[in-house]
Amino acid sequence: MSQAATIEYDRPSALFGQFGNERVIAVAQDLDEKIHDVWSAPQRESIAYPKAVASLGRILALSADKEANRWRTYEPAITALLCIDFYNDFLSAGGKLWPWVKEGAEEANLLENLRTIVRAAREAGIAIYHVPHHRWEPGDYVDWKYPSPYQLGAAERQAFAKNSWGGTFHKDFQVEVGDIVATEHWASSGFPNTDLEHQLKRYGKEKIICTGLLANTCVEATARIGMELGFHVTLVRDGTAARSHEALHAMLDIDGPTFAHEILTTAELVSAIRASASAGEMSAGQASSKPL
Repeated sequence: MSQAATIEYDRPSALFGQFGNERVIAVAQDLDEKIHDVWSAPQRESIAYPKAVASLGRILALSADKEANRWRTYEPAITALLCIDFYNDFLSAGGKLWPWVKEGAEEANLLENLRTIVRAAREAGIAIYHVPHHRWEPGDYVDWKYPSPYQLGAAERQAFAKNSWGGTFHKDFQVEVGDIVATEHWASSGFPNTDLEHQLKRYGKEKIICTGLLANTCVEATARIGMELGFHVTLVRDGTAARSHEALHAMLDIDGPTFAHEILTTAELVSAIRASASAGEMSAGQASSKPL
């Protein structure tokens, strides 16, 4: 290994102190013990050592970006808003499942928040993706060997019945020109056995904002698998609801942090969306003003 490489990669704290971020420096100092002080001198002369430190440095840099909210950008070209199960049965008084979420939805001001989020997304040029649950039809599940209890319950209630008022989108969230409507999902996640992944990647979407119902079933399952597929995932605390406070807490505060990149309030999300749109417009304006 060259002398320059020896100096460059000697200690993580020396290498990554340049970030000037207290948390990064603290972690790098800890890595001095985990890497430098654990690896023997001969091992530190091997090519594996600088690779290990460089790899950890990349992780530290990403951590610094996350801490500085540099991930909290929603460039319209690569961002999609997922409206998960925005059916009357869930969101309207008189809907079959509205009693399940009524208390939590009203406490969170859910409907108004969803209107605000959708409006902000449309104004910023963010694509709207409708992610609908399967709409019940006669004969559903009768020839399935292992339908889940939730699926059987949905069939008994005839939830989101096809061609019914309950199985149509809420009046404030109708499909507009340019929107994408994914194929219906039969279980919780909007991804398996649908075209959602294809429709997102076809149009270059990398970031998904997950809103809708239920928090701990369809929203969580869609968001979790979205992360597994490589998407940047945002959850919205007051942009969803569950059947109980415990279920909502489990999704947002216990499960969510294990897979979501951001967990924001409606106000925080809308602010980030508008800031990202403004930054994009500014960059475009600067580019267009450059002399040819």
